[in-house]
Amino acid sequence: MTTHVTCGSFVHTLCARAEQILEQNEMTGDFSLIAKSIDFLQALENAKIAFMDVSNHDLTSLDSTTTRITKLNTSLAEVERGNNDILDTLAWSVDMLVNTLPGAREKPRLLSSQPQYAISRQPFTLQLSGKFLCDSQVYLDFDHRQFVPAIATNKMLEFHIPEGVISSTSSAITFKHGTLFLPYDKELSSAKAPFHVLISVLPSTPGKITLEWQEERIERVFRNSMSDTFHLCSRSECCGSADRTVVCRPAPSREWNIDKDSVSYHIIHKQGKFTEPKQKDGIIVGWTVKTFHSNEKGVAPGCLTFQVRFNEWKDVLRVDKKEKEIPLTWGSKKVLYCPAGTWKIVFMEFGKIKKELIETDTYSSDYLHITAHGNWIVIEAKKPDFNIKI
Repeated sequence: MTTHVTCGSFVHTLCARAEQILEQNEMTGDFSLIAKSIDFLQALENAKIAFMDVSNHDLTSLDSTTTRITKLNTSLAEVERGNNDILDTLAWSVDMLVNTLPGAREKPRLLSSQPQYAISRQPFTLQLSGKFLCDSQVYLDFDHRQFVPAIATNKMLEFHIPEGVISSTSSAITFKHGTLFLPYDKELSSAKAPFHVLISVLPSTPGKITLEWQEERIERVFRNSMSDTFHLCSRSECCGSADRTVVCRPAPSREWNIDKDSVSYHIIHKQGKFTEPKQKDGIIVGWTVKTFHSNEKGVAPGCLTFQVRFNEWKDVLRVDKKEKEIPLTWGSKKVLYCPAGTWKIVFMEFGKIKKELIETDTYSSDYLHITAHGNWIVIEAKKPDFNIKI
């Protein structure tokens, strides 16, 4: 049995396939593919109106379109298999197909929309170009909110979209679908044909920008120390019978210095007669101690066991790692100071792969520009040019 395909069902099937391609490309975030996909879908929606007069006709009855339909199906199948190199030819193929139909050029159609993107929650003006019936009721729908054109001519429709209509909480670029409803023709003004209008929604900031840097500082650190244990005795069997004097000089390491105000002595054992330890010079800590031999019967010779206790200090170079998030809005410019060679910029542009810039690196994209000039870092969030396709 031969399956008969009507012109109307053929175009509707193509639209469904085009919507699937658009959805897949939106997931990749490739703006070039997205733009080509929406151009293809809009061309097919134009074809809906062009085929309106023959929508119930068998597709094979249109002899003039057979070859173009075959080529279009072949190209579309190639794209569906992943060959995006020919995606930009699909819209052109549809336009050529439509132009073979009698009276197609007189039918309403949507050709382009500007801007391609808007900033989340900000108002913007949307201009649609094409061929319109300006004396018929036309409206644009975003999330079930309808907007009528502020300006309407046969070639252009202008809509003023208020604050908050286009919004996103994502840090990445998202996509907002709207629908333009155009009458098929003057005789069928109550019947509306839907046209996709796709807006790429930019977040309120071009990305999370973090400045990381290092600061050097000198910190004085202390530690508790003590000398060896010193023993001095005038007992003959211990240290001889002569009176003795000893200078105790606890030597700090080369990195450490003695805190002279912290020096004290600690007596561990004492007996007999001796002099209290006396501190010597103020440069190196020393103590002079003297014990006395006793010739008196029953009187113990002078003995003393003690330690010198003190604090030591040294200056240590500390490197502190610091970071600060830099708030950016579209069109803003920040000039920051950092010591040369110690800073790093870390940023996530639209929630994508983390990037880092150091020292003299320069980064530039359609949205963000970062340069270093000696100790100064300039970060600029470019104001989007809404008249350029992304």
